Amino acid sequence: MSIFILILGSMRWRNLFLIILSLCGSAQIGLSQARDVQWIIDLTDEVLDESDLCERCTWVSPIITQVRSAGRTFFFFRYSCSIDQAFSRMYSVAGDIVGECVTDGDDVSCMGTDAYTVYTFAEDITKVWTCLKGFECDFATQNEIEQEVPIAIDDSRCAEGIKRLSVSEEYADFQWSGPGINSQEPSIEVDRSATYAVTVTDPEGCVFTSETDIEVSSLEVRVKGPNRFCHQESALIGLTGFVSYDWSTGEQDSMIMVDAGGTYQVKVINELGCKGVGSFELMEDRPLSLRIITDQTDIIEGDTISVTYSSDPAAATPVSFQWFAEGTLTCRQCSSATFIPLLDNALMLTVEDDQGCFSEASASISVQELNLDVYVPNAIHSASQSGNDRFMIYGAKSIRRIERLAIYDRWGDLVYIQKKIKANSPSKGWNGYSNGVPYTEDVYSYVADILFINGKRKSISGDFMLFH
Repeated sequence: MSIFILILGSMRWRNLFLIILSLCGSAQIGLSQARDVQWIIDLTDEVLDESDLCERCTWVSPIITQVRSAGRTFFFFRYSCSIDQAFSRMYSVAGDIVGECVTDGDDVSCMGTDAYTVYTFAEDITKVWTCLKGFECDFATQNEIEQEVPIAIDDSRCAEGIKRLSVSEEYADFQWSGPGINSQEPSIEVDRSATYAVTVTDPEGCVFTSETDIEVSSLEVRVKGPNRFCHQESALIGLTGFVSYDWSTGEQDSMIMVDAGGTYQVKVINELGCKGVGSFELMEDRPLSLRIITDQTDIIEGDTISVTYSSDPAAATPVSFQWFAEGTLTCRQCSSATFIPLLDNALMLTVEDDQGCFSEASASISVQELNLDVYVPNAIHSASQSGNDRFMIYGAKSIRRIERLAIYDRWGDLVYIQKKIKANSPSKGWNGYSNGVPYTEDVYSYVADILFINGKRKSISGDFMLFH
């Protein structure tokens, strides 16, 4: 079994260039019932409208097949313009990419599911779509796809004022119509500018129709490229097969890179001296009117704020989010989150919309540095009625907790220890007693480890006097 793959670069074709694996022998078996196949339709539209794969890649013409393997169903899209370079991809029924291979000469790199193994050991392989024929009868019927028959236009006799129109010979019956035309062959030759129509019957009994407008005196010129692109990016558009190109931009190459939306026109001449004009409409997707919304912009270090976003509801739909900031965010990939910022920094948000474009917004958060001062009494009186009867660490709301408070007598013996206690809580402090027995009035030392709400830590130590 031979593997043929092609690499073809382009703007915003992340879901387009695809796929391998041996020349498919296709047993005609029933396809699965109607499902959401819009992604397959979109893929075929991109192949036909944005690339020249169908015209250029004749080693293995672009083809989509449905593969059943080990009780699972996959879709393969494969083509090859040459024998030693290719790009491959395998899809789940939902259109997710599950396997991919790149071949360049003797170098092969693959990721995800082993597409070669899936294809090799498949129980069923069914043809779904080809450039020449479009969707197969069963697939089109079961998924209610409105299909037009692809009509190929041959300009090789343009100097004689003749064009050749063809459809795939895989159909069983043909019926052409137009001025002076009544043919049941796969191809016809026309010498008049008019609309020509064809009705074909598939071997499975499906009937498809299509029509095309022909201008005999002008070449058939079809510019290929993405029909839309993201703001501040660029798109590659163009065509091949002619000897002369004259774009409305002043460029004279077959392919041009453009960075603005609009209509682009090109005049071409082929090797026979015949002329033609083509145009291409390109839409530029504008960035979202993105804005970060916070419930506070001036806070004290360690405070928590809520963050979310707003955008123009008439614009594209946001589909993914990524927050960037120095601090703690509860969810960096959510549309909303809570945020504990560090000292003054910018909060940034990047959003991808349903057109594959990215927009950014930022907001400045002013953070006042936290007061880390603490107060420790230098003496306590166990019989005091004024609140000075216990030893405790005091401070502002900046203290989250006292991780450890230890008190020692003058000989270094531990007389008291508490862990993970609240600051400013006299009931948790030391009152100079042990099991109801008072300690000697004397100088005692302390060591305290303090955790602040901003995550910083501080250790303090010192002496105090105990009185009864």
